[in-house]
Amino acid sequence: MRPHRSDIPLPPFPPGMLWVGPEPVAAERLTARGPLLVHFFEAGELSSTESLRTVDAWATHYAGAGLSTIGVHTPRSDLARSPEALAAAVARLELHFPVCSDTEYGTWHAYGCKGWPSLFLWGRGGRLRWFHFGIADLQSTEVAIREELQGADEERELPKPLVGEPRGKRKLIKPSDEVFPGGTREE
Repeated sequence: MRPHRSDIPLPPFPPGMLWVGPEPVAAERLTARGPLLVHFFEAGELSSTESLRTVDAWATHYAGAGLSTIGVHTPRSDLARSPEALAAAVARLELHFPVCSDTEYGTWHAYGCKGWPSLFLWGRGGRLRWFHFGIADLQSTEVAIREELQGADEERELPKPLVGEPRGKRKLIKPSDEVFPGGTREE
């Protein structure tokens, strides 16, 4: 959805965060050259991993047009807090953008997240242009991405939109092993 105010600034990423993949330049520098999509997720949650597939596709599809993408893993449980678990999840999901670990929820709170997954699109100059909480309405998010990319150069030809593919054709990957308190599901 569009923010109610047009002057909401981009919160900086705290120094010293753990990154999987190359640590990007400061977010402010990224938005100086184009829009930035920030995706909050939990690697063990199905709705997060399903949205990650779309976000990763956008990251590669629109990178040449100027979109930067950063993932923020904010774990719900102690099982997902380890750097090794995050690195394994990023490798298993084959993500093509840098991901930071937000185990203390500092970035989560700075952004005002309301649940997993959460998407924030920052326009050129670092002002919030779009946000969404939850898995639904990815098509509107892609429309907002395209508008931001087009805003810098109305003559720019963008690749065709990606969202709209029937759900039955998507490849789903099990996010992680299931863990049941006190034993297995069958017990």
